[in-house]
Order: sequence, then structure tokens, then C-alpha cells
Amino acid sequence: MFDTKHLQAFATLAEHMHFSRTAKVLGVSQSTLSAQIRALEEEVGGPLINRSNRTLSLTPVGEVFLQDCQGILSMMARAKRNSEDILGGTVATLRVGVCSAMISSGIFTEVLHESRKRFPSLDLIAEENPPATLAKKLADGRIDLMMSITYGVSFSSPVSAMPLAAWRAALIAEKNMDLGVSEDDSVPGIDMKRIAEYPFVLYENSGCESPPVVDTALSLHPKRVIRLGSVRLIMDYVNEGGCVAMVPEADLWMMRPETKAVFVPDTYMDAKAVRLATSNSPTMLRFFRMLDEMFVTKKVLRA
Repeated sequence: MFDTKHLQAFATLAEHMHFSRTAKVLGVSQSTLSAQIRALEEEVGGPLINRSNRTLSLTPVGEVFLQDCQGILSMMARAKRNSEDILGGTVATLRVGVCSAMISSGIFTEVLHESRKRFPSLDLIAEENPPATLAKKLADGRIDLMMSITYGVSFSSPVSAMPLAAWRAALIAEKNMDLGVSEDDSVPGIDMKRIAEYPFVLYENSGCESPPVVDTALSLHPKRVIRLGSVRLIMDYVNEGGCVAMVPEADLWMMRPETKAVFVPDTYMDAKAVRLATSNSPTMLRFFRMLDEMFVTKKVLRA
């Protein structure tokens, strides 16, 4: 059975990749940290850290084990929070990830206001990130739930989801770019072959696996993809010309005057609140019950 302190030591070392800094973060001596890592490697049956180079790196075994290690620590933390929740009737925090559209639409503001009114002792800690990044953080246990566009996003673990909104998908580009779009916006004649020639900007962090939203909505395989973790940055790139992006209607208020938008026919970008299927603490269930009353039972759906 793995020692929790050893797992935490390895996960922290993998984050900082420096023995001295990691020992300081954990509040232990460097010799103690080294002993913990060696003990864990003995249990695993192989080296987790490359020590031959001046710069530390994970071994192939270490890279795979890190994912399991983070999952174990996340499950243990969740179990502790769930127990405290049951015993005390409240939980200190819920970590929620939101995408840009949740902020632009005002939905998260409404949720924050309602949760503070209903659960004054609940501390709702929010962070903004693109949808696929949030899905990865949810799976890793770095957030408790996500409120985000889920259109085209796949989840590696079983989840429970609740609809919040659905926005029309819009292609945006600099006004003088020729997209092969007709003047009739009700049935735009979009030339996909022409669009595929331009770089396509995706709302996602660099290095994160991009959701197949372009392929899902447009059956489009652009020759070049640029990943940006900010919709405001996307608007700047598009405004400078030479690239195309697809954004939800909720984010169009950030468009520059030199940018045009064309709605993709019969395409809506769904937004949902998502939690892991195993995340069923009383606080989480109460929070989702509140969302159900706000956005499903009362049919307060945005379009």
C-alpha cells in the first residue's frame, strides 16, 4: 500500500522538478524528501525520476505513475471533503471552472449571487479556462465542477451534467476576408474549402488536446490551427486578418468593429454544469439542485 506522504512528495516534485524547492514547499528536509522518493520507487519497482541530467525529468514509468498518483490523491481529498461535509453539514469550498461564455452571458454572476444567498458558508472559488482544459482539470480533481461550453468536448471519466444554455455558433473573421459567404445570413453559403486555407483559431490552451468543435460543426480540417486560451486574444488575432475562429453568440460582444460574424446554420454550442459521477457529496448535490431550479425546472435557458 502506497504511503500518502510519499505520493504527495512525488506529485509535488513532479510539479517543481527541483528537490530543494520541493522540500521547502513540503516543509521537510531534502534528505527526507529523497528518502520518500526512493521508498516510493522501491514500491513501484522502478525509477520515477531521471537523476542523471542536471535538470530533473520524469522517466516513462514516472509519467504514467504521475497520472495515477494525482488520481489517488484527488480521490482521497474528495473523500475527506465528503466526510467533513456530512459531519459538519457544510463544506468550505467548491472549486468551479468556467469558460468565457459563462462570464460574458452573466450566467456565472447569477449562480454566484444565488449560491451566496442560499449557502452563505460556501466559498465558491472560480477560475476561467477553455472547455477542454476544464475537462482535464475536472478529471484530475483540480476542480470540483465545470460550468462551460461542452460542445465537442469529450470526458475521460463518467460525469453527471446539467444543461445551462445553448448559443448559436458564429464564424468570425476580418471584414475584408473572403469566406465565400452570401449576403443572406439566414442561409449563409459558407465555402469550407476556402476557410480551410486560413489558420483556424481555437479557444484552447497551447499543449492541450483541442476539442473537435471545428470538425463537429463544419466538417472542416484546417491546414493550420492556432490555440489561444483567451477569447479576447482570439478577437485580436481575427481582427488583424488572415485567420478564422468559431465562437458562441455570447462572446460576440467582444468583436472589434473591423470583424464580421456569420452564424453557422442549425449549430448551437451547448453549455452545461458538469461534475464527476462519483462526486455526490451533500453540498455538491445541493448545488446542482439549485442549478436545476435556476436553469431547468424554471426553464431559464439562454438562447
